[in-house]
Order: sequence, then C-alpha cells, then structure tokens
Amino acid sequence: MTFISTRNKQHLQLLLLLLLLLLLLLLLLLLLLLLLLLLLLYYYYYYYYYYYYYYYYFYYFYYYYYYYYYYYYHYYYYYYSYYYYYYYYYYY
Repeated sequence: MTFISTRNKQHLQLLLLLLLLLLLLLLLLLLLLLLLLLLLLYYYYYYYYYYYYYYYYFYYFYYYYYYYYYYYYHYYYYYYSYYYYYYYYYYY
C-alpha cells in the first residue's frame, strides 16, 4: 500500500470538492434545461389547446350562422317571390 502524504490528501480533497461542485453545477444546468423544456411544452400545449380551440369554435359558429342566415334569406326570398308572381299573374 502506497503512502499518501498529508499534502497530497489535501490536494485530493480539493480535487474531489471541485469535481463535486462541477457535478452539482452540471446537475443544476440539466435541471434548468429540463425546466425550460417543460415551460416550452406547457406554452405550446396551452396555445395549441386554447388558442386554436377557441379559434376553430369561433369560425364554426361564424359559418354556422352565416349559412343559417343565407338559407333562410333565400327561403323567404323565394317564398315571397312566389306570392309576388302569383299576385302579379292572377290579379293583373
């Protein structure tokens, strides 16, 4: 078994301490990157779910009432035009 002097032990302790600090720093960096990734995923799904959800629902109802309106517009248009021509041809 080799003899390690006190000075070498101190150097080894300093190296181990520096290595431990470096590992902690890397772990902290990894956690920060993970947090950033989670935040990005959160905002991505937030905007995807809420923004596009309400966007498509808005346009769904918009076109629904649009076609509903024009359906009844043409319906009454032809309805009254029928009576108009009926009145025109039979009473003049």
